[in-house]
Amino acid sequence: MGGKLSPSLANIFVHMLEESIVQDYIDRGIIISYQRYVDDVAIILKKGFKFEILEKFNHFDPGLKWTIENFENNKLVFLDTTITIENGNLELYQYRKPSASECLTNYKYGISPKSYKTSLITGEVYRAYNCTTSPKALDDALTNLERILKNNLYPTKIISEKISEIKNRKF
Repeated sequence: MGGKLSPSLANIFVHMLEESIVQDYIDRGIIISYQRYVDDVAIILKKGFKFEILEKFNHFDPGLKWTIENFENNKLVFLDTTITIENGNLELYQYRKPSASECLTNYKYGISPKSYKTSLITGEVYRAYNCTTSPKALDDALTNLERILKNNLYPTKIISEKISEIKNRKF
């Protein structure tokens, strides 16, 4: 963790695990959906195979310990997203850890070019868009983003113009 090579090595390692273990379960129709970001994995699979797959993951390299997070009350947090089951459908909502800092580059006092500050808005708007599946969830995420940006002294006009510009381009 924290080293310059860590993300690349994790990517290579997990790719080897995928070729060795995951692909067989996908080919057999046991893994229905497999999503990964570096070494964080979300898997939807048929009942009865969870512990078998976990055991194979954990035996792939004895120095690593994989864990399982289960849905609780039809919710599961994965990275920046809360995944829910609503009326039989998976829905996504943006998630921020309660301990997450809401400190961003301060618009008024941050020592960086204005273009970096407006790019920060763009990145956060796309993050909200990519972490949500419904217009209401997106609106909630953007409302929260506006609040955070205002707390970091971003002018309301710049916030609303940038969000409108991105929405008008259909993201």
